Amino acid sequence: MAQAMLQLFCCCPGPTVLCCKELLFGDVEDTIDLGKDPDHQYITSIHRNGQRCTPRSGYQHDIVWKPKVIFQDGRTYEGQWKGKLRHGQGKELSRFNDFVYEGSFKNDQYDGYGTMTWSNGAKYVGQFRANEKHGYGEEIYSTGERFCGYFENGRVHGRGQYFFQDQTTLKGDWEDGRLINELSTFAPGEVAVAS
Repeated sequence: MAQAMLQLFCCCPGPTVLCCKELLFGDVEDTIDLGKDPDHQYITSIHRNGQRCTPRSGYQHDIVWKPKVIFQDGRTYEGQWKGKLRHGQGKELSRFNDFVYEGSFKNDQYDGYGTMTWSNGAKYVGQFRANEKHGYGEEIYSTGERFCGYFENGRVHGRGQYFFQDQTTLKGDWEDGRLINELSTFAPGEVAVAS
């Protein structure tokens, strides 16, 4: 029974507190203590052969995993919550399944590393802050062209490289979505761009 419960908890990306491989492949007697409230349950401790396993560093007991939640506007979310806010790792899907965000949330906003994918083939993989592309990222457009570089408040801003369909590229400094200084090369390590 403990093995089945551990498999259930370890296979979902919720707030498990230990290494899943170690638990699923060991021949040991494990038990789980669960915290409960009306909306969710979470692991508070795991005992291995009578020894209590401690939570990993940085684990927050107030961040919990909830299965799919459907919002009034039709969006769905599955992932971690802190109180009534999406907080931690999660996945948001639009009402019509034409947009997906999967990654980090902070105080109910996209924040940290994540991936946005649209049904037309466009995609952004990179850093976010307060629901905006912010930091280093790679944006692939529905045309197949792409940009690798820095973003600020949702716009291309800083060093980056644009890759055109005809295989040519444009390197430069960008400000508020506009190229302000074309460059022939970048200094080593200045901008890590995909080829």
